[in-house]
Amino acid sequence: DEAGLALRREAADLLTVVRAGEVRVTRTAAALLSDRFRLGGADDRAGQQLVDELEAAEGLGRFVGRKDQLRRVGEGLAVASGGRLAVMGLCGEAGAGKSRLLFEIGRRLRNAGHDVGVHVAVCPAVTDVPLSAVQEMLRVVLGVTPFEAESEVRDKVERLRQLGMPAPQREAVARALGLAVKDSASSAFVANGPGQSALRAALARVAVRLAQDRLTIFAWDAAERMDAESRA
Repeated sequence: DEAGLALRREAADLLTVVRAGEVRVTRTAAALLSDRFRLGGADDRAGQQLVDELEAAEGLGRFVGRKDQLRRVGEGLAVASGGRLAVMGLCGEAGAGKSRLLFEIGRRLRNAGHDVGVHVAVCPAVTDVPLSAVQEMLRVVLGVTPFEAESEVRDKVERLRQLGMPAPQREAVARALGLAVKDSASSAFVANGPGQSALRAALARVAVRLAQDRLTIFAWDAAERMDAESRA
């Protein structure tokens, strides 16, 4: 759409002025990143320089309270660290601090030196796309970014062979990530049918593999928007 094209043009302008070793972001991106990163001087054409990451207390404010919630999350993680599945939900009204609590949990685990994998996906605002929340988590765990070249995305999908993932599941992942796949009636990603089953199985396989090596957290932010098929 027009907004997307304008953003691409803005990013292209940055590429013409950025220097080697420098990270610059558009004005739109700077507004979204200001609570997580220290930004340099603004420039109409060169955007803003991303200097370094802020400490949590600087960007988000000092974390106070929530001892009971942190304790309960710790108990759930203790269960999971023993090799058992643990499912937890952080519930509350918009703005109540659910995302902040999730960020703090990850920060404390890293600072304590725990070898824990934390993967956070945001559920799309559109809730009528089947398995959209599953697709977003696959993007996160595979490290797929919005403007990544198609060849790079294909390489990441191809690496799923190393997990022993069968072709129908890999093709379902490829389709979910917007890649063209040769017609295959048994693996076509459609609103209902084998495509859904293959995509669910693909995420389950990736999750199990990641959890074999270390305690791993998979979290969906804005889970109230999760589509029915992903919740099933």
